[in-house]
Amino acid sequence: MLRDQSLSAHWYHPLQREADKTWRCRAEIALQEGRTPQEVAEASVFRSGSWIGPYSTHLQSLIDEFSAWSADSDAGIREVARYALEWLSERKERALARERQEAVEGLG
Repeated sequence: MLRDQSLSAHWYHPLQREADKTWRCRAEIALQEGRTPQEVAEASVFRSGSWIGPYSTHLQSLIDEFSAWSADSDAGIREVARYALEWLSERKERALARERQEAVEGLG
């Protein structure tokens, strides 16, 4: 998909999945094909789906997924993980603040 120019607008689709071994292989290929670690991270954290419970808990599950790649042997994968973790951690802090406010004030 990365090499097929007719699909170049959709290069990020294979990355929108759980950050498991398959994701790692796809992320490595994306980096080899010239995508930056930031582009790969952004593509990887923006996925569709649903969850049950607080948004902060969902974000923590994603943080846990990407944390596993923080010590990867490949510097590019470590950099992707760093960008993803920064983005997710920032969103989680905002979600926790909203959740605390809602707990005190109600859902308005």
